[in-house]
Amino acid sequence: MADRFDISELESQNQRQFIKINYLQQEVRQLQEYVQDLEQIGKLNKEALRIATSGGSTPPPNTRPKLATTTAGNESSNRSDEFAIENKSLQAVIEHLQQENARLYQIIDKVTRERNVAQSKVTVA
Repeated sequence: MADRFDISELESQNQRQFIKINYLQQEVRQLQEYVQDLEQIGKLNKEALRIATSGGSTPPPNTRPKLATTTAGNESSNRSDEFAIENKSLQAVIEHLQQENARLYQIIDKVTRERNVAQSKVTVA
């Protein structure tokens, strides 16, 4: 009779471990997908940063042409003002993308650590 309870208890324990392993495997898959998504976002941000820093010389669509100025001094002053504004805008975009990239890399590191912990728990269990 004691053997029957031992076998039943072992089967129950095996079933719980099997369920735990399946759960952790699903967790690992989800975390891996999440890491891949974050890495893709990081790549897209780097590409946007590269494009922003390359100083795209073509004007964006929906911009109206500038009125011609009558003197060369006014024209150069207007251009330098335009460049200063554009430079500030690009710097703001670059800073934002760099902050977002740093945040995403922190998330990737965290998720990777969590995945490693989950994998080690599955290995130990």
